[in-house]
Amino acid sequence: MTRRISLTQYLIEQQRQHGHIPQELRLLIEVVARACK
Repeated sequence: MTRRISLTQYLIEQQRQHGHIPQELRLLIEVVARACK
């Protein structure tokens, strides 16, 4: 069964696995995700 994670958790995991995600990009994605709720 696939485990459900939040977008924030996913971004943190991706940052750990693949290196640096620009802070501005991460903030933008989280703001858009909140606006879509």
